[in-house]
Amino acid sequence: MPPVMINIEGLPEMPISGLRIANIIASGKSGLKAHDTVAMELHNVQVNADSGPAFLIRDSKELELDGVSTREPLADAPVIRLDRCPGAILRGSRAFAGTGTFLSVAPGELKDIVLIGNTFTSARTPTAESAANLW
Repeated sequence: MPPVMINIEGLPEMPISGLRIANIIASGKSGLKAHDTVAMELHNVQVNADSGPAFLIRDSKELELDGVSTREPLADAPVIRLDRCPGAILRGSRAFAGTGTFLSVAPGELKDIVLIGNTFTSARTPTAESAANLW
């Protein structure tokens, strides 16, 4: 597995709480990975990963993704993969040309994600439910 650009690792009994990352552009081998967080916010964050999802997040509560994107979407990986992130908000985000799937979630979880003011017109598949294990 390639090195991770941004790695946020909480524990189920001690999640990372109240982390806010804003106004970042990052490029590298692998994107942002986060798990076991509460009230994490990403604002105007662009992640350009050589492999895998740009944003890979699981077991996160009160998640807010605002203006997240990748300028280098990969045809074989979603831009965002969320697993067990009920109530997550995805707002003001944009799919760039070449995007396959923008947002991927586990089966049955899309109904628990709030989508507000996103521009997915360049995505072949704006949202998808998939059993893929990208961890």
